[in-house]
Amino acid sequence: FDDREYRIEEAEQRWQEKRAATQRNLEILAEDERVLNQRQLEINERLRELDYFKRDLDLEGKQLSVEKKQTKLEIRKAKAALKRNRK
Repeated sequence: FDDREYRIEEAEQRWQEKRAATQRNLEILAEDERVLNQRQLEINERLRELDYFKRDLDLEGKQLSVEKKQTKLEIRKAKAALKRNRK
């Protein structure tokens, strides 16, 4: 009978140890998940900022392209005016 009780106590002890280890693992996983979720929020915010920056750069690029075309047109007009004035 004592041997049986001893084995039961040993089994309960192992079960308690496994339960405690599982609980620690769950706590570690929960903390890791919290950290990863926070990092994901930071990454999403940075991506949003980069999207705004890209949009601004695209708009600036379009404006520069228009200015370049206007400048080329003005140069052509000035050259044409010079040719007319030479004649």
